[in-house]
Amino acid sequence: MTGSWYDPAHQGEGIFLEVGENADGTTFVFFSWFTYDAAGAPYWLIGQSALIEGQRSLTVPVRAFRGGRFAGAFPPAQVESVPWGEVEFAFPDCNALTLRYSGTSAIAGAPSGSGTRNWARLVNIKGLSCE
Repeated sequence: MTGSWYDPAHQGEGIFLEVGENADGTTFVFFSWFTYDAAGAPYWLIGQSALIEGQRSLTVPVRAFRGGRFAGAFPPAQVESVPWGEVEFAFPDCNALTLRYSGTSAIAGAPSGSGTRNWARLVNIKGLSCE
């Protein structure tokens, strides 16, 4: 399921999703959801969770970040990671992703709310097929 995903109904948003393997052989999911905040500025939501081989759905805790600046022009101690909520990924097939989200970020102006979105695969990893 690794690849890039988009929601045809919400142009300009996307998800990078990676299914990977840790050094100890366990599997994980990492994602970045590129969306917008209440003022329309670009905003990233990030999550990671363990994955059991063969799972078709997974709920992942999500974090938002604040305090950073472009190209690292800030002291790292200024960056704060804040719980945002959670998303559930479900894969009806290899080219479809259903995303249920619930976000209650404590960051003023951050995107929040709950709902369901249907995403389509934009990019695969070359040479790999969905199993």
